[in-house]
Amino acid sequence: MTFIKNSAFLFLLILCLWDLSAQEAINLTTKEGREITLETRSVKDSPYISLKELTRLLSESGSRLSTEWDGTFGVLRFTRDQDSYSLFLDKTTLLVNSRILNVDEPVRLIAGEVLIPFSSFKTLNTMWKIYTFQEEKKIKEKEEPTPSPTPLAPSIPVSRERISKPQPTQTPRAPSPGFMKIVIDPASEPLKWDKASPGTSLRPSQDVLTHEIAAGIKKILDQEAGIGVMLTHGKGEALTLEEKIERVNTSGADALVALRLNASQYENLEGVEIFLASESVDPGSQGAKKAGGIFPLAFAYIPYQRDSLVLANAVLEEMDRSGSIRVGPITPAPVYLLKRAAMPSVLISCGYISSPRDASQLARERYRDTLARAIAGAIMKYKDSRKK
Repeated sequence: MTFIKNSAFLFLLILCLWDLSAQEAINLTTKEGREITLETRSVKDSPYISLKELTRLLSESGSRLSTEWDGTFGVLRFTRDQDSYSLFLDKTTLLVNSRILNVDEPVRLIAGEVLIPFSSFKTLNTMWKIYTFQEEKKIKEKEEPTPSPTPLAPSIPVSRERISKPQPTQTPRAPSPGFMKIVIDPASEPLKWDKASPGTSLRPSQDVLTHEIAAGIKKILDQEAGIGVMLTHGKGEALTLEEKIERVNTSGADALVALRLNASQYENLEGVEIFLASESVDPGSQGAKKAGGIFPLAFAYIPYQRDSLVLANAVLEEMDRSGSIRVGPITPAPVYLLKRAAMPSVLISCGYISSPRDASQLARERYRDTLARAIAGAIMKYKDSRKK
Protein backbone atom coordinates (compact mmCIF):
# COMPACT_ATOMS: atom_id res chain seq x y z
CA MET A 1 0.00 0.00 0.00
CA THR A 2 2.88 2.36 0.85
CA PHE A 3 4.49 1.57 -2.52
CA ILE A 4 1.23 2.41 -4.34
CA LYS A 5 0.89 5.73 -2.48
CA ASN A 6 4.51 6.66 -3.20
CA SER A 7 4.13 5.70 -6.86
CA ALA A 8 0.99 7.85 -7.16
CA PHE A 9 2.82 10.77 -5.57
CA LEU A 10 5.76 10.43 -7.96
CA PHE A 11 3.38 10.23 -10.93
CA LEU A 12 1.64 13.45 -9.89
CA LEU A 13 5.00 15.14 -9.32
CA ILE A 14 6.15 14.15 -12.81
CA LEU A 15 2.93 15.57 -14.28
CA CYS A 16 3.50 18.86 -12.48
CA LEU A 17 7.11 19.11 -13.67
CA TRP A 18 6.27 18.13 -17.23
CA ASP A 19 4.94 21.58 -17.98
CA LEU A 20 8.10 23.66 -17.71
CA SER A 21 7.38 27.36 -17.66
CA ALA A 22 9.83 29.85 -19.08
CA GLN A 23 10.88 32.79 -16.98
CA GLU A 24 11.06 36.11 -18.74
CA ALA A 25 12.72 39.42 -18.02
CA ILE A 26 10.77 42.57 -18.80
CA ASN A 27 12.65 45.85 -18.87
CA LEU A 28 10.87 48.87 -17.42
CA THR A 29 11.80 52.52 -17.37
CA THR A 30 10.62 54.88 -14.64
CA LYS A 31 9.49 58.43 -15.29
CA GLU A 32 12.95 59.55 -14.12
CA GLY A 33 14.58 57.40 -16.83
CA ARG A 34 15.87 54.70 -14.47
CA GLU A 35 15.80 51.17 -15.94
CA ILE A 36 14.41 48.27 -13.89
CA THR A 37 14.31 44.58 -14.75
CA LEU A 38 11.16 42.69 -13.74
CA GLU A 39 11.15 38.89 -13.64
CA THR A 40 7.97 37.12 -14.74
CA ARG A 41 6.87 33.46 -14.91
CA SER A 42 4.79 31.80 -17.55
CA VAL A 43 1.69 30.06 -16.22
CA LYS A 44 -0.73 28.56 -18.72
CA ASP A 45 1.16 30.44 -21.47
CA SER A 46 0.65 33.84 -19.81
CA PRO A 47 3.32 35.88 -17.93
CA TYR A 48 2.78 36.39 -14.20
CA ILE A 49 4.59 38.40 -11.52
CA SER A 50 5.08 37.21 -7.96
CA LEU A 51 3.60 39.46 -5.28
CA LYS A 52 7.00 39.60 -3.59
CA GLU A 53 8.65 40.82 -6.81
CA LEU A 54 5.93 43.38 -7.53
CA THR A 55 6.04 44.71 -3.96
CA ARG A 56 9.82 45.17 -4.31
CA LEU A 57 9.35 46.93 -7.64
CA LEU A 58 6.75 49.36 -6.32
CA SER A 59 8.84 50.08 -3.25
CA GLU A 60 11.91 50.93 -5.34
CA SER A 61 9.90 53.19 -7.63
CA GLY A 62 8.81 55.49 -4.78
CA SER A 63 5.22 55.20 -6.01
CA ARG A 64 3.60 55.49 -2.54
CA LEU A 65 1.55 52.41 -3.44
CA SER A 66 0.95 49.93 -0.62
CA THR A 67 -0.05 46.29 -1.16
CA GLU A 68 -2.20 44.02 0.99
CA TRP A 69 -3.06 40.36 0.37
CA ASP A 70 -6.26 39.05 2.00
CA GLY A 71 -5.86 35.27 1.73
CA THR A 72 -9.25 34.48 3.27
CA PHE A 73 -11.23 36.23 0.57
CA GLY A 74 -8.56 36.10 -2.15
CA VAL A 75 -8.27 39.88 -2.61
CA LEU A 76 -5.08 41.73 -3.56
CA ARG A 77 -5.39 45.46 -2.82
CA PHE A 78 -3.19 48.32 -3.91
CA THR A 79 -3.82 51.68 -2.25
CA ARG A 80 -2.44 55.14 -2.95
CA ASP A 81 -3.82 58.20 -1.20
CA GLN A 82 -7.62 57.85 -1.49
CA ASP A 83 -7.59 55.39 -4.40
CA SER A 84 -7.95 51.63 -4.10
CA TYR A 85 -7.26 48.96 -6.76
CA SER A 86 -8.26 45.32 -6.15
CA LEU A 87 -7.53 42.10 -8.05
CA PHE A 88 -9.14 38.79 -7.15
CA LEU A 89 -8.12 35.17 -6.88
CA ASP A 90 -10.12 33.04 -9.31
CA LYS A 91 -11.99 36.06 -10.76
CA THR A 92 -11.20 38.12 -13.87
CA THR A 93 -12.19 41.36 -12.19
CA LEU A 94 -10.38 44.60 -11.42
CA LEU A 95 -12.08 46.89 -8.91
CA VAL A 96 -10.93 50.53 -9.07
CA ASN A 97 -12.56 52.23 -6.09
CA SER A 98 -16.20 51.35 -6.92
CA ARG A 99 -15.69 50.90 -10.65
CA ILE A 100 -15.60 47.37 -12.10
CA LEU A 101 -13.31 46.44 -15.01
CA ASN A 102 -12.63 43.09 -16.66
CA VAL A 103 -9.11 41.63 -16.93
CA ASP A 104 -7.82 38.72 -19.01
CA GLU A 105 -6.57 36.38 -16.29
CA PRO A 106 -7.21 35.97 -12.55
CA VAL A 107 -4.71 36.19 -9.73
CA ARG A 108 -3.29 32.72 -9.07
CA LEU A 109 -2.00 30.97 -5.94
CA ILE A 110 0.68 28.35 -6.69
CA ALA A 111 2.60 26.54 -3.95
CA GLY A 112 1.59 29.27 -1.50
CA GLU A 113 2.86 32.08 -3.73
CA VAL A 114 0.56 34.84 -5.01
CA LEU A 115 1.03 35.51 -8.74
CA ILE A 116 -0.37 38.57 -10.53
CA PRO A 117 -1.06 38.52 -14.30
CA PHE A 118 1.36 40.77 -16.15
CA SER A 119 -1.56 41.94 -18.32
CA SER A 120 -3.33 43.18 -15.17
CA PHE A 121 -0.16 44.94 -14.03
CA LYS A 122 0.02 46.72 -17.39
CA THR A 123 -3.64 47.78 -17.04
CA LEU A 124 -2.93 49.15 -13.56
CA ASN A 125 0.19 50.93 -14.80
CA THR A 126 -1.89 52.87 -17.34
CA MET A 127 -3.67 54.36 -14.32
CA TRP A 128 -0.58 54.73 -12.12
CA LYS A 129 1.65 56.08 -14.93
CA ILE A 130 4.81 54.85 -13.21
CA TYR A 131 6.63 52.84 -15.91
CA THR A 132 7.13 52.46 -19.64
CA PHE A 133 7.75 48.95 -20.97
CA GLN A 134 10.68 47.85 -23.12
CA GLU A 135 11.23 44.71 -25.16
CA GLU A 136 10.54 41.41 -23.40
CA LYS A 137 13.09 38.61 -23.66
CA LYS A 138 13.49 35.02 -22.49
CA ILE A 139 16.25 34.59 -19.91
CA LYS A 140 16.01 31.06 -18.55
CA GLU A 141 13.87 28.01 -18.05
CA LYS A 142 12.38 27.34 -14.64
CA GLU A 143 10.15 24.58 -13.34
CA GLU A 144 6.78 25.92 -12.25
CA PRO A 145 3.96 23.50 -11.37
CA THR A 146 0.59 24.62 -12.62
CA PRO A 147 -2.68 23.76 -10.89
CA SER A 148 -4.71 21.03 -12.55
CA PRO A 149 -7.84 22.40 -14.21
CA THR A 150 -10.91 22.28 -12.04
CA PRO A 151 -14.43 23.55 -12.66
CA LEU A 152 -14.86 27.18 -11.70
CA ALA A 153 -17.95 28.53 -10.02
CA PRO A 154 -20.51 29.50 -12.64
CA SER A 155 -21.20 33.18 -13.03
CA ILE A 156 -24.68 34.61 -13.16
CA PRO A 157 -25.69 34.32 -16.82
CA VAL A 158 -26.11 37.49 -18.81
CA SER A 159 -28.81 37.81 -21.45
CA ARG A 160 -29.29 40.40 -24.16
CA GLU A 161 -33.03 40.01 -23.95
CA ARG A 162 -35.22 42.67 -22.38
CA ILE A 163 -38.49 42.08 -20.65
CA SER A 164 -41.19 44.60 -21.31
CA LYS A 165 -42.51 44.94 -17.80
CA PRO A 166 -42.28 46.33 -15.28
CA GLN A 167 -40.65 49.54 -16.47
CA PRO A 168 -38.87 51.26 -13.55
CA THR A 169 -39.05 55.02 -13.49
CA GLN A 170 -36.27 57.39 -12.58
CA THR A 171 -37.95 58.46 -9.35
CA PRO A 172 -37.48 55.98 -6.45
CA ARG A 173 -40.60 54.62 -4.83
CA ALA A 174 -41.42 56.36 -1.56
CA PRO A 175 -41.09 54.10 1.54
CA SER A 176 -44.34 52.68 2.84
CA PRO A 177 -45.15 54.55 6.06
CA GLY A 178 -44.83 52.28 9.09
CA PHE A 179 -44.62 49.09 7.01
CA MET A 180 -41.88 47.47 4.96
CA LYS A 181 -42.13 44.52 2.59
CA ILE A 182 -39.04 42.46 1.77
CA VAL A 183 -38.65 40.03 -1.12
CA ILE A 184 -36.08 37.27 -0.61
CA ASP A 185 -34.66 35.39 -3.57
CA PRO A 186 -33.02 32.06 -2.69
CA ALA A 187 -31.18 30.32 -5.53
CA SER A 188 -33.53 28.35 -7.77
CA GLU A 189 -30.84 26.10 -9.25
CA PRO A 190 -28.12 23.83 -7.83
CA LEU A 191 -24.56 25.13 -8.00
CA LYS A 192 -22.73 23.16 -10.67
CA TRP A 193 -20.04 21.70 -8.45
CA ASP A 194 -19.56 17.95 -8.82
CA LYS A 195 -17.05 17.38 -6.01
CA ALA A 196 -17.79 16.53 -2.40
CA SER A 197 -16.67 19.34 -0.11
CA PRO A 198 -13.10 18.68 1.13
CA GLY A 199 -12.95 16.81 4.42
CA THR A 200 -16.67 15.97 4.35
CA SER A 201 -19.06 13.71 2.48
CA LEU A 202 -21.34 16.72 1.95
CA ARG A 203 -22.38 17.86 -1.50
CA PRO A 204 -24.25 21.02 -0.50
CA SER A 205 -27.12 21.95 -2.75
CA GLN A 206 -27.29 25.69 -3.37
CA ASP A 207 -31.04 25.77 -3.98
CA VAL A 208 -31.89 23.68 -0.91
CA LEU A 209 -29.58 25.45 1.55
CA THR A 210 -30.39 29.01 0.45
CA HIS A 211 -34.12 28.20 0.57
CA GLU A 212 -33.72 26.95 4.15
CA ILE A 213 -31.89 30.15 5.12
CA ALA A 214 -34.58 32.24 3.39
CA ALA A 215 -37.31 30.34 5.24
CA GLY A 216 -35.46 30.99 8.51
CA ILE A 217 -35.33 34.73 7.77
CA LYS A 218 -39.05 34.77 6.97
CA LYS A 219 -39.92 32.88 10.15
CA ILE A 220 -38.06 35.44 12.29
CA LEU A 221 -39.45 38.50 10.50
CA ASP A 222 -43.01 37.18 10.45
CA GLN A 223 -42.99 37.71 14.21
CA GLU A 224 -42.02 41.37 13.81
CA ALA A 225 -44.70 44.04 13.48
CA GLY A 226 -44.47 46.20 10.39
CA ILE A 227 -42.46 43.79 8.19
CA GLY A 228 -43.87 41.55 5.48
CA VAL A 229 -41.76 38.90 3.74
CA MET A 230 -42.27 37.02 0.49
CA LEU A 231 -40.02 34.54 -1.33
CA THR A 232 -39.64 34.75 -5.10
CA HIS A 233 -40.40 31.01 -5.43
CA GLY A 234 -41.29 27.90 -3.50
CA LYS A 235 -38.86 25.11 -2.67
CA GLY A 236 -38.01 23.14 -5.79
CA GLU A 237 -39.67 25.64 -8.15
CA ALA A 238 -37.47 26.50 -11.13
CA LEU A 239 -37.47 30.06 -12.46
CA THR A 240 -35.62 31.83 -15.26
CA LEU A 241 -33.87 35.08 -14.42
CA GLU A 242 -36.46 37.00 -16.41
CA GLU A 243 -39.27 35.40 -14.40
CA LYS A 244 -37.48 36.30 -11.16
CA ILE A 245 -37.03 39.90 -12.26
CA GLU A 246 -40.72 40.17 -13.08
CA ARG A 247 -41.75 38.70 -9.72
CA VAL A 248 -39.36 40.99 -7.85
CA ASN A 249 -40.46 44.16 -9.62
CA THR A 250 -44.17 43.39 -9.39
CA SER A 251 -44.00 42.31 -5.73
CA GLY A 252 -44.54 45.80 -4.32
CA ALA A 253 -41.55 45.15 -2.03
CA ASP A 254 -39.36 47.86 -0.55
CA ALA A 255 -36.09 45.87 -0.83
CA LEU A 256 -34.61 42.68 -2.28
CA VAL A 257 -32.24 40.24 -0.56
CA ALA A 258 -30.82 37.54 -2.86
CA LEU A 259 -29.08 34.47 -1.38
CA ARG A 260 -26.46 32.34 -3.15
CA LEU A 261 -23.52 30.01 -2.49
CA ASN A 262 -20.12 30.07 -4.16
CA ALA A 263 -17.37 27.61 -5.21
CA SER A 264 -13.76 27.93 -6.28
CA GLN A 265 -10.82 25.78 -7.36
CA TYR A 266 -8.97 27.27 -4.36
CA GLU A 267 -9.99 25.63 -1.09
CA ASN A 268 -8.62 28.52 0.98
CA LEU A 269 -11.32 30.91 -0.25
CA GLU A 270 -14.07 31.04 2.34
CA GLY A 271 -16.55 33.24 4.12
CA VAL A 272 -19.65 35.29 3.34
CA GLU A 273 -19.51 37.92 0.59
CA ILE A 274 -21.88 40.87 0.12
CA PHE A 275 -22.48 42.30 -3.35
CA LEU A 276 -24.11 45.50 -4.62
CA ALA A 277 -25.15 46.27 -8.18
CA SER A 278 -22.52 48.23 -10.06
CA GLU A 279 -22.26 49.93 -13.41
CA SER A 280 -19.97 47.62 -15.34
CA VAL A 281 -19.58 45.55 -18.47
CA ASP A 282 -23.01 44.04 -19.06
CA PRO A 283 -23.92 43.02 -22.63
CA GLY A 284 -27.58 43.46 -21.77
CA SER A 285 -27.09 47.17 -21.14
CA GLN A 286 -24.45 48.16 -23.70
CA GLY A 287 -25.36 51.46 -25.30
CA ALA A 288 -28.62 51.77 -23.38
CA LYS A 289 -29.86 55.31 -22.82
CA LYS A 290 -32.65 56.95 -20.95
CA ALA A 291 -35.61 57.42 -23.30
CA GLY A 292 -38.99 59.05 -22.70
CA GLY A 293 -38.29 59.52 -18.98
CA ILE A 294 -37.91 55.74 -18.45
CA PHE A 295 -34.70 53.89 -17.65
CA PRO A 296 -33.87 50.72 -19.58
CA LEU A 297 -34.25 47.79 -17.20
CA ALA A 298 -30.47 47.27 -16.82
CA PHE A 299 -30.29 50.65 -15.04
CA ALA A 300 -33.22 50.02 -12.69
CA TYR A 301 -30.89 49.91 -9.67
CA ILE A 302 -29.42 53.42 -10.13
CA PRO A 303 -32.01 55.46 -8.15
CA TYR A 304 -31.67 53.04 -5.20
CA GLN A 305 -27.87 52.87 -4.82
CA ARG A 306 -27.71 54.88 -1.59
CA ASP A 307 -30.36 52.75 0.15
CA SER A 308 -28.74 49.55 -1.18
CA LEU A 309 -25.49 50.56 0.52
CA VAL A 310 -27.35 51.22 3.78
CA LEU A 311 -28.86 47.72 3.58
CA ALA A 312 -25.48 46.14 2.73
CA ASN A 313 -23.80 47.92 5.65
CA ALA A 314 -26.52 46.63 7.98
CA VAL A 315 -25.85 43.06 6.79
CA LEU A 316 -22.09 43.52 7.31
CA GLU A 317 -22.57 44.92 10.82
CA GLU A 318 -24.97 42.19 11.94
CA MET A 319 -22.75 39.41 10.60
CA ASP A 320 -19.72 40.92 12.32
CA ARG A 321 -21.76 41.14 15.51
CA SER A 322 -22.69 37.45 15.35
CA GLY A 323 -19.14 36.48 16.30
CA SER A 324 -19.21 33.27 14.26
CA ILE A 325 -19.59 34.47 10.65
CA ARG A 326 -16.52 35.37 8.61
CA VAL A 327 -17.62 38.12 6.26
CA GLY A 328 -15.67 40.01 3.60
CA PRO A 329 -16.00 43.62 2.45
CA ILE A 330 -18.97 44.92 0.49
CA THR A 331 -18.16 44.55 -3.21
CA PRO A 332 -19.78 46.25 -6.22
CA ALA A 333 -20.40 43.74 -9.02
CA PRO A 334 -22.37 43.55 -12.28
CA VAL A 335 -24.98 41.18 -10.83
CA TYR A 336 -27.64 40.67 -13.50
CA LEU A 337 -30.57 40.37 -11.09
CA LEU A 338 -29.61 43.31 -8.85
CA LYS A 339 -29.06 45.67 -11.78
CA ARG A 340 -32.64 45.06 -12.91
CA ALA A 341 -34.32 45.28 -9.49
CA ALA A 342 -36.26 48.55 -9.15
CA MET A 343 -35.65 48.75 -5.40
CA PRO A 344 -32.75 48.70 -2.90
CA SER A 345 -31.07 45.31 -3.23
CA VAL A 346 -28.16 43.20 -2.03
CA LEU A 347 -26.83 39.74 -2.91
CA ILE A 348 -25.34 37.64 -0.12
CA SER A 349 -23.06 34.73 -1.00
CA CYS A 350 -23.45 32.63 2.15
CA GLY A 351 -20.16 30.74 1.78
CA TYR A 352 -17.96 28.55 -0.43
CA ILE A 353 -19.00 24.92 -0.75
CA SER A 354 -15.44 24.26 -1.97
CA SER A 355 -14.07 25.35 1.43
CA PRO A 356 -13.85 22.62 4.12
CA ARG A 357 -14.70 25.15 6.82
CA ASP A 358 -17.67 26.71 5.03
CA ALA A 359 -19.06 23.35 3.87
CA SER A 360 -18.85 21.98 7.40
CA GLN A 361 -20.63 25.03 8.81
CA LEU A 362 -23.33 25.11 6.14
CA ALA A 363 -24.10 21.46 6.89
CA ARG A 364 -25.09 22.46 10.43
CA GLU A 365 -28.60 23.74 11.06
CA ARG A 366 -27.33 25.91 13.90
CA TYR A 367 -25.00 27.84 11.57
CA ARG A 368 -27.72 28.30 8.95
CA ASP A 369 -29.92 29.68 11.74
CA THR A 370 -27.10 32.07 12.71
CA LEU A 371 -26.98 33.34 9.12
CA ALA A 372 -30.76 33.75 9.05
CA ARG A 373 -30.77 35.68 12.32
CA ALA A 374 -27.99 37.99 11.20
CA ILE A 375 -29.75 38.77 7.91
CA ALA A 376 -33.10 39.22 9.65
CA GLY A 377 -31.45 41.56 12.15
CA ALA A 378 -29.96 43.55 9.28
CA ILE A 379 -33.37 43.91 7.65
CA MET A 380 -34.85 45.19 10.91
CA LYS A 381 -31.95 47.65 11.28
CA TYR A 382 -32.53 48.81 7.70
CA LYS A 383 -36.22 49.34 8.43
CA ASP A 384 -35.34 51.48 11.46
CA SER A 385 -32.92 53.56 9.36
CA ARG A 386 -35.75 54.51 6.99
CA LYS A 387 -37.56 56.32 9.80
CA LYS A 388 -34.67 58.78 10.27
